[in-house]
Amino acid sequence: MIEVNEMKQDRIISIVVPVYNIYEYLEKCIKSLIEQTYKNIQIILVDDGSNDGSSEICDKYAKIDARITVIHQNNAGALCARKIGTKMAIGRYVLYVDGDDWIEKDRIEKFAHVGFEQDVDMVYMNGMIREYTNGSELCLPDIKEGLYIENQIKEEIIKKIVDLKNFYIENFRCGFCSFGIKKELIQKQIEMIDNRLVQGEDVASMCACLIAAKSVYVIHESGYHYIQYRKTSITHRDSNLSNIEKELYYLWNNFKFIISKEEKDIYQVFTFLMNTIVALTNYSIFFRQECDYLYPYSNVKKGSDIVVYGAGKLGYRIVEALAKNKDYNIVAWVDQNTNRFTVENYSVENVNVIQDIKYDFIIIAILNYNVAKTIKQTLLDKGIKERKIACMDAKVISDKFLCMNDKNIE
Repeated sequence: MIEVNEMKQDRIISIVVPVYNIYEYLEKCIKSLIEQTYKNIQIILVDDGSNDGSSEICDKYAKIDARITVIHQNNAGALCARKIGTKMAIGRYVLYVDGDDWIEKDRIEKFAHVGFEQDVDMVYMNGMIREYTNGSELCLPDIKEGLYIENQIKEEIIKKIVDLKNFYIENFRCGFCSFGIKKELIQKQIEMIDNRLVQGEDVASMCACLIAAKSVYVIHESGYHYIQYRKTSITHRDSNLSNIEKELYYLWNNFKFIISKEEKDIYQVFTFLMNTIVALTNYSIFFRQECDYLYPYSNVKKGSDIVVYGAGKLGYRIVEALAKNKDYNIVAWVDQNTNRFTVENYSVENVNVIQDIKYDFIIIAILNYNVAKTIKQTLLDKGIKERKIACMDAKVISDKFLCMNDKNIE
């Protein structure tokens, strides 16, 4: 084990780990950190009020490895945990690992080689492995490796967060765990983010850093294992719609604070991004703006009989919202996988039922443009007329539909 006083002070990398009730996963995470081939690290475990034994695991490993610092606090959420850990960082760079995930032994060494050699503000590690109960999936978004400086960051990185022509293509992930960031940059920018954010705080924080950064280096490094099968969150997630709306309101205001409307193209990126987040959390917000079509499906007019194709998060939110809205009539909800989300009075049926029912439109409730494009082509091949197939229309997406009400929001 390396003692703290043996570490080279100008080559230290701080790793912040928020911890909340992840007893089952935490030891694997911590072991993956202390076994890193790059030894010059500070590990900051921020126990966010755990009551399942996670606190004791943190303390146990702090006694085993002097590089580990443990902070115990009352439950305040993931963002506050990361803020506290970031303040405690002594490294030249700060990285983040969620306490229920784990990393490959050489991930920090790969980062250190680039970060210290290039002396950039941020290193983006473009890739991860999603871990499911029945297997894993390599995710490597399409962005070129190399150095990006000043205006290139805006044009070739920030604009890749969403695709302004096709609504949503994930070419760039804005999560904490994808970046290594110079301490001074992240310590300043993370304090700009509203502590009340529960969701989207990672996107807001990383976007703030990207806008302020002078240099970003992209590497293809996918040694981060992202657990997909854990149901509970690091924070107490409140499913109450009014509270979710407050969170969206805080997030949208944070986005508007980060970037001015003067930067029209970047502001549009944030608008698209916020539309995505609203669509996945409370689709009913879109109905508040008077509109004669189902936003953002510009060809689907009020009064239409609709087949919703897609039973993932987006499909679920659309069906949930339309079930309470009398302007549109759901005649079927279909997906190739029928064992997914359910909504009261609606169940997911096999795609083949489309041929036996009458409808005005099939709306493709899929955010990923490439997947939606494939589904559209499959429907066309089955003889369905193109005018009856509705995909999200990027040309109509704007901020006027993001009308979270600031009344009664504290």
